[in-house]
Formats: sequence, C-alpha cells, structure tokens
Amino acid sequence: MELALEPEPEPERQPDPGPAGQPRRVSWQWAPGAEPEHRAWEWRYFAPSPLPADASELRACREDVYFPASSTAGLKLRRGKGKLEVKLCHETCAIAGRGQAECWSKQLSGGCTSARGAIDPQACAVAVGLPEAELFDPAPLPVRVLCRKDRVHTAHGERTDCLLLAFAADREAGGDEEPPILVERWTTVSVEIGSLPRLAEVVQQTELPAGGVVGGYPAMVVDFGRRALGLMHQPEPEP
Repeated sequence: MELALEPEPEPERQPDPGPAGQPRRVSWQWAPGAEPEHRAWEWRYFAPSPLPADASELRACREDVYFPASSTAGLKLRRGKGKLEVKLCHETCAIAGRGQAECWSKQLSGGCTSARGAIDPQACAVAVGLPEAELFDPAPLPVRVLCRKDRVHTAHGERTDCLLLAFAADREAGGDEEPPILVERWTTVSVEIGSLPRLAEVVQQTELPAGGVVGGYPAMVVDFGRRALGLMHQPEPEP
C-alpha cells in the first residue's frame, strides 16, 4: 500500500467558477423526465490524514463504492449495493480565497451496473442524457474506489473521516483476495446551506487547513483513481 499525502495537480478540465459571489451555470442537464426536484449548494474540502494502524479500522462504518467519472459528475453505489446514485453539478460560485461552492442534484438510476457491480457507461449516459465522452471525460477509469466513512454532523454540514481504497475495475465487488492498489485517508468538511450568501459567509469563517483541497467527492475520487491508475501502469521491478 502507498500513501500519497500531497495530491498531484488536478489535470482534468475544471469549470470556471466566474466572479466571486456570482453563480455560473455548468452544462449538465438531466435527460427529459429525469430531472430531480431538489438541488443543493455545497462547499467542501479534503485534508490528508495519517493512515490507521489497521486499514480495516473503519470497516464497520458505511462503505460506498465510487466509479470515477469527472469532477462534475459523481457515480456511486451507496453501501455498495442498490441503484446507482448519480450526482451532477449544475452551478458553481467562486468564494474569495476559498475556491468555489457547487450546486448539486442527485438521482437514483437502475440498470447502470452489472450483477458483479461493474459500471455500464452506456446505460449511465442514457440515464443522464449526455454522451459517454462528456459524462466520463472522456472514458471510465478502470478503477473502482471504495470509501469507508465515519461521519458526524456539524452546525452547517458534516465532518467525515474517509478511508479511500482503489482496486482494479475488473475485481469482483465484495472480494478481498487482491490488496488495494492505493490507500489514503482524508478528513472532509462540508458547509451545506440553502442560502448562497449565507453559505459564502460561513465558508469565509471556516479555516482551510494546510494541504486542504477544495472540491466535492467526484473530483477527489477522479484524482485518487488517476493516481491509482498511474501505480497500476508502473513497470514491474526487476528481480
């Protein structure tokens, strides 16, 4: 297992958040009839944490399975089962000195995964109403990310201890035969308030720790998955 405490720069295209305090629309649109009724603003950061002595320390907590897509589209199986939860970013708003807040919507979509828990990119694209190359920017990563979460609610959002484990996508879901490609531990803190001006006010008062990375789960999962993929492609050491 390898721990990378300093995340590499995000190579993926990022939407321009626009002027501070002014929301900027992102191009995501749901397929006709699939638009969720509720959208919510969120600001979030991830800060690196030391690994536990035992990687199974958070095993009893909630474990979600993520399929890296893009920084503005999240795909996961909550608790590793059921329908695929699709999360799309519709708007962003810059907050001076604190990155950007993002407006998300969520929807459950059936028929997007196989019996073994593998993602079906074409079915996902149909459910969302976008070409595969745009949803996955440009293709799904051959990596499955398990995220073990220990979450507590705060006055304005949540604070979650996250243990991320990356496996090859062809590894059968639920199998523990193969060790993870990469393991990291992060603490993520969110501010989730319906009023955007109030959210920005609280964010300005929130301390961003050294090494903290502002962004949602989709961006973190994609960055983590790409770093895991880089380890998969490293040449085998000579005997």
